[in-house]
Amino acid sequence: MTDSKKQGKSVRPTPMEFYEFTEDDLRCNQEGKLSELQLQNLKIKIQEQRNLIGFCVVVLILLVVGFIIFPENFNIFIFYAGSFFLIFGFIFGLWKWNVFANDLLKREIQIFEGYTKVSYGYKPEGYYIILASKKMFIFGSSCPFIDGQIYRIYALSYTGKILSVERLLENPFIRKSTQQNP
Repeated sequence: MTDSKKQGKSVRPTPMEFYEFTEDDLRCNQEGKLSELQLQNLKIKIQEQRNLIGFCVVVLILLVVGFIIFPENFNIFIFYAGSFFLIFGFIFGLWKWNVFANDLLKREIQIFEGYTKVSYGYKPEGYYIILASKKMFIFGSSCPFIDGQIYRIYALSYTGKILSVERLLENPFIRKSTQQNP
């Protein structure tokens, strides 16, 4: 345990710790590509959604078969409520699968950069950050960004999942003049 945690001070995680990316991930994102680790994580997310879809289909089939074979033992409300939630889970899983699949197939990375404005959200423990490119990212109980600093954020195009972040030391919004004033 670090000294600051022993003393009760909160330690702000770095963006690299918060989003769990490596230097290789950042380098690939700067080149407009996904790293091998990011591709592997995206494939895992797609498989998780396939598993959710499969689970919902199997349970829904079992529910319908059970209702057909044993109609006297089924409460009609439980049947319809269960069916509704399973169909909702199936549709949600299918939608999430489609979003992750689009990110995997197209491999497009969006770049957001600008000054940050970090402040408390509508919940006392929530933070949010607004970037100059008018994109808002919402956080839970900790925020890896420092107010007023300039960052470049690399995110997936469809899910909006943040892949990596770099702090910019030079302001990209101020154009340097190549001409000298007389």
